[in-house]
Amino acid sequence: MTAGRRSALATGVVLGLCLVVGAVWALLPRMLGAAGGPEPELITAFRTAELARAPIPVPGGPSFEPRSLRFDRFSISVDGERASAVATLDASGSCGGVDVSSLGRERVSFRRRAGRWEPDGPLAPSLAAALSLLWQRAALLSGSASGSLGALLVPADRDRALGDARIDSVLRLPGHRWEPRAWYLRSERGEVLVTEEAVLSSSSREPEPRTGRLRLVSSGEVGSFVFAGGLL
Repeated sequence: MTAGRRSALATGVVLGLCLVVGAVWALLPRMLGAAGGPEPELITAFRTAELARAPIPVPGGPSFEPRSLRFDRFSISVDGERASAVATLDASGSCGGVDVSSLGRERVSFRRRAGRWEPDGPLAPSLAAALSLLWQRAALLSGSASGSLGALLVPADRDRALGDARIDSVLRLPGHRWEPRAWYLRSERGEVLVTEEAVLSSSSREPEPRTGRLRLVSSGEVGSFVFAGGLL
């Protein structure tokens, strides 16, 4: 056998191996599903999302741009072509220039399409809902109408929170803006606790750093939060 034929044969073997590896990789989720039920395939979908780190849409605000995502402690239920997975999520990234770090639980819906499990909606609905509420608050604190803030609060806390003298001192500043710099979120017992680092800027004085603790609870609607206790 000549050197040229040996080289051509070696090239053919390498290409054949590449095709085999590619086919196995493409079929891996289905193979896992067939071998151990849908759970391994669903966990593979989470791992794929961790590697992709695609932006996570935030209703009414800028998308969350992950630097890292790590799902763990899975609890999966399957109903035909649909599935629901509860998992912890350790995430960090940025959202509209705000540094975000979050440790919490997510309930993610999946649907089987063309033999593959795919997310059926947001990959991190709880995180997206919390960030959406935080952006609404930041926008309203940059305005001048305290009444608009009431819709963001648990009804039982509304009067007391809006009567906080600190709210009025912020809203009355001329040309002011509430500018979040960092949000650190942690889910505990169905609530989300947030530490915020922000800057209150104004045309009348130097920027003032602000740090506060916020408590988010379910609004009663799926995938929606309101503030409990206060806004500052």
